[in-house]
Amino acid sequence: QQRYAAVLAVLDKVDVGLCVLDSTGRVIASNNEALRIYDAGHGLSLDTNSFLRCKDTTVQANLVSAIAAAQIHTNVTRAEALLAVRSTPTADPLLIEVSPLHDTLDELNYGLDGVLVQLVDSSSRVHCSVDAFAKAYELTPAEQGVTEFVLDGLSNREISEERGTALDTVKSQIAGVLRKANATSRVELVRSVLKVQPPIQGG
Repeated sequence: QQRYAAVLAVLDKVDVGLCVLDSTGRVIASNNEALRIYDAGHGLSLDTNSFLRCKDTTVQANLVSAIAAAQIHTNVTRAEALLAVRSTPTADPLLIEVSPLHDTLDELNYGLDGVLVQLVDSSSRVHCSVDAFAKAYELTPAEQGVTEFVLDGLSNREISEERGTALDTVKSQIAGVLRKANATSRVELVRSVLKVQPPIQGG
């Protein structure tokens, strides 16, 4: 339990929202950034029963499905999802990554088969710059540009409209980024960007 408390203290230094859900989908732990995001009006909140709730009903349905899939497939790395929720149609999105979480060593004495939800606030993602990532993986300027938009939660079609390029071009550029980063999904790509420049507070 002391180690558990120590881990939570460290997670409060991370500028990505992190919350742990138990097998029922109830949030049992949130770091400071997650708590800030719940109250920031991004369209995601914590209800009185400690369940995550999205204002957008479609995203809410997708979130429930993603959490359920992660709970069923706790030992399957593919049981993950990346969602984007906006408080308004033109607002910067909040990225929601859902992944299985299993305490195989029972270090928490909780027998946890749960879910990890990561929240990336793209409206204040100074910590998520892809500059270092682009250099590390030798991305072209176009590939770096589409990676920025992926990190902003835009779909391929939205990226195509923003960049004024054909949809097939965007798909090809994203495929190129995934290949260079040895990533097989947008979830893995976001993780790779965060690994190159981890969002940890100084001090």
